[in-house]
Amino acid sequence: SSASSASSASSASSASSASSGAPLPPGWTRHVSRQYKVEYWFHDGNQVSSWVHPSQMNAEQQRGVKRSRDAMEAAGADAAGGRGAGWLMDEDEMESWLSKSEGMIKADKTAEKYEYFCDRNRKWAFGSTRFGCELLCDLNRTNVAPLAECQKLIVATGDTAHEAKGMQIYSEKKHLNGPGGVTWSHEEYGHPGFQKVYLKMKSFQRFTETWALLERAARNGLFHIHNHDRRRVRAISVGGGPGYELLAFDRFFRCHIKPQWKEGDIELMSLDLQPLWKIYVESMGMRFDTWDINDGHLLDKIRQPGASPESDGEYITYVIISYVMIYVTNAQVRPGLGLG
Repeated sequence: SSASSASSASSASSASSASSGAPLPPGWTRHVSRQYKVEYWFHDGNQVSSWVHPSQMNAEQQRGVKRSRDAMEAAGADAAGGRGAGWLMDEDEMESWLSKSEGMIKADKTAEKYEYFCDRNRKWAFGSTRFGCELLCDLNRTNVAPLAECQKLIVATGDTAHEAKGMQIYSEKKHLNGPGGVTWSHEEYGHPGFQKVYLKMKSFQRFTETWALLERAARNGLFHIHNHDRRRVRAISVGGGPGYELLAFDRFFRCHIKPQWKEGDIELMSLDLQPLWKIYVESMGMRFDTWDINDGHLLDKIRQPGASPESDGEYITYVIISYVMIYVTNAQVRPGLGLG
């Protein structure tokens, strides 16, 4: 599962009992946070983590575990009720997109085994489901438009080695160990050859990580308001680049939260410092604006032209802080994001 993958990436598993020696209830495992050097417990089946030993949870914490379990069961029922396999494309079309995925998506239907990769060498496989495979094929289908726009920019450079240079930039990550700790510089993000690699590779990572985030948010009740609130929805991705977090939000929302809604019923907007992401975002039918996270005034930035601040009440707004988490604890940035 996505949660078990995340837990193994961010922590080190240890014995299945607490350091105090108290036995763990079934399904729980003990881990140690690599960053904070403290122990926590994780339930893979319910996809719940806790800083408190499961045997010592109070009544409210136990209710939280039950809510997560009930939400997971409900999500499974939703998928079985029609928002699962076959929602986005039929078997024949999925086969076509599997063959065009350059090995990034693999399906063994006889064994019901589905895998995908986020790395260019296709070394690290992630497990998925039949529906997950369909979502990724839909991602590839949607990605045709931005890749075509990128190819136009590459041809316009007149440089036959432009794509090779882009691959070199993507592979080297020479700024990662620098003083800023950034993966690529602002100038590198604007290189069309680099962008082509990024659109192909990072689309998988950014889409699947956001989908997993939304699953957890749903299980914790974030979207319950839509059971009775009929306002329009807008989702903003801060540092959103080409917009794959927003694509995941759109698909997830229309799959699990508002199945009756169609494309266009949700306003999607990517904010990023690199202006060349604009053509890719707009090619997928979403809005884009250039924004420096240090400038603040987020709600003013995302408001429709000519709209008053009062118009914000017409929407339920979700802000996805994706690949700029290293900045949100900055004293200058926090107030602009409404974080205090």
